[in-house]
Formats: sequence, structure tokens, C-alpha cells
Amino acid sequence: MTGPRATEMRDIALPEAGPGDGLLRVEVTGVCEFDAQRYRRGDIAPAILGHEIVGVLERVGQDMAVRWGVSAGDRVLVEEYVPCLDCEWCARGEHRLCEAAQLDAPAAIRYGATPLSRAPGLWGGFAEAIYLHPRSVLHAVPTDMPADIAALAVPLANGVQWAVFDGGAAPGKTVLILGGNRYGAAAALAAKHAGAREVLLGVTGAEAKTRPATDADFVFDVEEGDFRDAAMAATGGRGADVVVDATSDTSGQVAAGAIAVAAKGGILVLGGVGTVPLNLGEIRRKYLTVKPVRSHSYAATQRALDILRAPQTAFVTGQEIFPLSAVDQALRARARHCLVVPN
Repeated sequence: MTGPRATEMRDIALPEAGPGDGLLRVEVTGVCEFDAQRYRRGDIAPAILGHEIVGVLERVGQDMAVRWGVSAGDRVLVEEYVPCLDCEWCARGEHRLCEAAQLDAPAAIRYGATPLSRAPGLWGGFAEAIYLHPRSVLHAVPTDMPADIAALAVPLANGVQWAVFDGGAAPGKTVLILGGNRYGAAAALAAKHAGAREVLLGVTGAEAKTRPATDADFVFDVEEGDFRDAAMAATGGRGADVVVDATSDTSGQVAAGAIAVAAKGGILVLGGVGTVPLNLGEIRRKYLTVKPVRSHSYAATQRALDILRAPQTAFVTGQEIFPLSAVDQALRARARHCLVVPN
């Protein structure tokens, strides 16, 4: 990326081996909405975008190999975070909460969000290779899992985190997911895999036309009348035990609707951004638990890889493949799943 909505092909020298670092030959990288947002802004240009990275280890430092149980020649998935690996959050596998991994931290490194000026520059998956910092976080990919399926583990991990780890989706629970984007679809699959009694998915009319495949039991259009009426009707007037907002709504309307359709004692996992008003009186009356969405833990990614071992699911359908020379088109595409391959 050389600026807002601008790319060019560049040759960048591969770094020499250093103490404890590594090099990954990229096989495939998923295109995330956050990549598209950065592309529209262009604020870290020049930079290599792409953080849903799967590839083969060409070299790997001894400490890294032992820590993650991998060897040169293994296929791995690379987390976007480069954390300290020494704090309480890292000890819990919550690398997303490590202070060193925050984008506003001094000397922060994050795959797909680090400028080219930070040596050696190979910090993004839309490339033939990436440099592996000694503190990189890796997941061994099962030997029988294709790279394009493994690349879905990152968005699916968000669904696992939000619907299951944060929301508590489990047998006997009714789960309502708002948002027909890739994260809503991921949450639906995660909830189904966790054994939820019923999974409901609220989508817009446009989403219903362009993203019909879903693992949910029931899909309704949130733009046809009041979606609260549809959701309550679908749950027999009881409401949902778990409500996941995957919309990144900024108006507060989705959060208000989530409160209205939650069952007593339910859990709300809200994806709203900015200042979103909440009806604390209703939250108290219904005895609700409210949590925000924020990426995923290490354990969520591992669970996602386990789920994808049997990929006969709607979540893996409809992937669009783009060559490295067509990154611009991939970042502008509106498909649920876009993948970039280096050859």
C-alpha cells in the first residue's frame, strides 16, 4: 500500500537470519474488513497489509520452535499480534490485551499494520514471505488441513471468542447473532459447534442477497419491520440467552435492540463502537451481563482450527481467490471471504 486505495508491486530483500527469528513463505492470506479500512485511509503507507496469514516455515528460531511446537517445513498460522510474551495477559494466552501489542504502544509491531520503514519491512501477508519476529505467535496447522481452510481460522476465532468464550453459547442455549458479515457467520458456526439449541441470525436485505450461506437455524431480515418483533417471535417470546452484535454499529440502535430481545439472565456481546448509550435500568431489570467484542484469544484460534478440521459447513463456501498482483481488487471486493495467494 502506497497511499489511500493505492498499491504497487515492490521487491524487498529477505532479511538475514537473526537470533531467534524466522521466515515464513506465505501460502495464503485472508482479506479482513480492517485491511480494507486501512486501505481506504492509507495512513500507515507505505506498508504491506494482510494479517490472516498461513504459510510454511522456511526457518524458525529454537526458542520459537519450542514455544509453539513447530519446526522448519511446518505449515503455521501467524497471529497478528507481536506481544511481550512475559506479562500476565500473555501467560493467559490473551495476547490481544498485552500492552506491548497495542497499536499505540511504543515500538509496537502488528502484522498487517506496521509501516515498511520498520526493518525489515516484511510485516504483512500480501507478500511472498514475511519476517517472523522472535516474539511472533504461531499456531501449528493440522497436516491434513489445506492452507485456504486454515486461513479462515482467524475470522472464525472471533466468532468462537464472542459467541462461545464470551457469550457462553452451549447446549440448551438460544443464540441470536446480529450481522450477516463474516463475523456474524463465524459466530453462528461457533455457536452451532458448541451445541447451542438454536442459532438465529439477523441480516440486512443486502447481506441476504450477497451472503446466503449460513450455519444458523433461522435467518431473518432486520430491515423488515422491527427486528425485535421478529427475534421475539422466533424465540417464542422468551428472548435469546446469548445476543452477539457483530455489526460495529455506531448509533446505539443495535445495542438497544439487543437489550430488548435478550432473555432474563442473558449475556450481551456488543460490537458497537464509539459512545453508545445503554439502558442500564433494563439491563438491571433483566439481570443481563454486557461484554464488548474484541478480537480473540489464543485458545479461540485453536478451537477454530479444531472446528475447521471438518469443513463441511456453509462458513467455508464462496471464497474468492486473488493473485498477489490483484491485491487492490481483493481489498475493494465485497465478498464474505477473499483470499490472496502469492502465485
